[in-house]
Amino acid sequence: MGAAFWPLALVFVGGFPIRQGMLLGLLMAWLTFGIGKRATEPVRQFTPYYVSVLPKWYQLLPDFKLVNGLEEWRSIVDSAKSSNSVLREGIWFTVIQQGEDLELPAVRGTLIYLNQHQQFTSKLRFSEDMVPIRIKREDDLSGALSEYQPVELFMDEYTLGIEVPDWWWRRVRGSCPTPVEEYENPLTGYVKLVLATIPYSEFDLYWQPTAATWHEYFRNIVPKIKRGRDKQREELGWTTKERDDRREPEYIDHRYFEVRHRDI
Repeated sequence: MGAAFWPLALVFVGGFPIRQGMLLGLLMAWLTFGIGKRATEPVRQFTPYYVSVLPKWYQLLPDFKLVNGLEEWRSIVDSAKSSNSVLREGIWFTVIQQGEDLELPAVRGTLIYLNQHQQFTSKLRFSEDMVPIRIKREDDLSGALSEYQPVELFMDEYTLGIEVPDWWWRRVRGSCPTPVEEYENPLTGYVKLVLATIPYSEFDLYWQPTAATWHEYFRNIVPKIKRGRDKQREELGWTTKERDDRREPEYIDHRYFEVRHRDI
């Protein structure tokens, strides 16, 4: 029963493709069994969850001068529909096993599944090419086109943003919104523009103290976690949104991103 639970839950509840659901489910069952053998009574119990990050391209791309007008935007949307571009799918990952602190992604025991790439990692740090978005670089003297440079969407632990060529950013910075932070890399010639920070306590509800009773947990601990989380949401520019189907969990909304997550 235990071994069959996770594959069925991932496929029929989590909406995973059958192949991914079976693979992840068997892995999670194995991890659960292993954890139970190593620590019969852990301090906190972790519940796996998935996260989807959906950029608001219609807002982000014009604000940062990455599209020139409605026609170019329509062309980009049409091309993204027929591909696995991050412009269509955003970022989707599953936290199968997590160390005590997600801010320290290398901590022993963290295992994350990148759904689009069907790969495992221990770090919540990755980037995606925003194909077909490209920046044209012209020769400074002749004005002739020399190359097209890629632009990437990145997630680095709790920060979200885009990575662009530094020369281009110096040229358009004055006409763009001010990022939360900027990180320039002279070795690559690119600069990371942090546009949003997910609240650090956003995923705290996926940890439950094993010593607490269900009554104590839901009456005392959950409200405290939610108060801290909601305060951080407001401070970091996120608002809480309810779904049309009230049986589905709420999600958080930012000027440039929408983040959804739920247990599996």
